[in-house]
Amino acid sequence: MTAPVLDVDPSAFGAAALSLRSLERTASDAALRLSSTLNSNGGMAGSDHGGTAWAVAYDGGAREVLDGLANYVSGLAHFSQLMAATGANHSVSEVNSVIPDQCAPPSSDYPLSPSYTGPGSTVLELPTPDSAHGGSGAAPAGWHFISGLVGYFWPNGHQGKLRAAAAGWSAMASALREPNVSAIATPHLTGQRSPEVPLIAECVSEFGGHSEALAQACENLGGACRSYADNLDDAHSQVIAELRELVEQSAAFAVIGAGLTIFTAGISDAAATGAVAARAAAVAARVGGILGRLIETAGRIAQSVVDALDTVITTTRGPQAVPGTQGQSGDSSVGECNPADQQSHQSRRRRCGDVSRGGVTGR
Repeated sequence: MTAPVLDVDPSAFGAAALSLRSLERTASDAALRLSSTLNSNGGMAGSDHGGTAWAVAYDGGAREVLDGLANYVSGLAHFSQLMAATGANHSVSEVNSVIPDQCAPPSSDYPLSPSYTGPGSTVLELPTPDSAHGGSGAAPAGWHFISGLVGYFWPNGHQGKLRAAAAGWSAMASALREPNVSAIATPHLTGQRSPEVPLIAECVSEFGGHSEALAQACENLGGACRSYADNLDDAHSQVIAELRELVEQSAAFAVIGAGLTIFTAGISDAAATGAVAARAAAVAARVGGILGRLIETAGRIAQSVVDALDTVITTTRGPQAVPGTQGQSGDSSVGECNPADQQSHQSRRRRCGDVSRGGVTGR
């Protein structure tokens, strides 16, 4: 069997590894910031009917995307280690393939066991954030007039928290897209001839696909937060306007009733009370319509979150979804992204002997 022809520069793999490591750290830093933002904004959806439905869908989607982000970042960290080890393996094999008086130690730029610090050195773990379910703030003035008539709870979601979470998701999407995985790693490998290069290119492309899928998921979750915040703003303003008018009219009826009661033996006071009750019933009906539409909108937003995340869940769930994450217990040949096979150098090995110290697949 004819051995494949190799034409590689080990430093190219080292440069690609450093680029991937930089990208991994950018993504991991952004993911940790997102996690902190979400943990600071729990209870943003409210505890009313619409907020509860929205929070159930959002919480599940957020957890899935955070799991996907952790898997993606951890895969990048491991892939960068494999890429560095590939460069080291080529360097060692080159030393092994020349005559003794030309032997030289591998460049110190390509350690056989890359050592990383920071979040990328191990599997990234992102804690489950506090649930979006829960509310804050009291109902507005006049709510007590209709609370027993309207049939719904006051929508007590927190628009500020929703928008803060939306900004966090948008920032994460930007971090996943700039720079692109392929754009940052592929140029270093252009012109390299070795059996593993096409596999590496395939893995880089796969990482790029995962990155874009996760970015879209982050945008969807951020959009859901913004959309619900906007709908809460609209519903609150409409309900508060109705209640303000009801409070003003109730006060006017009370003054008129009290002024006439001495002449009508209390009949006018009772009439004023009846007028307030009738007015409250009418307002409650209109407010019920407003809140009913808000609940329907919350349900549609929640369903859109579920639908949009289907692809992401399929693409990123589980350790094998991201290339290079299987077998992280120390096996140097991992998943389908199997960097340089040292056996391809055997045909060029002369009298230096086997000085391989582990490499990537040189076993």
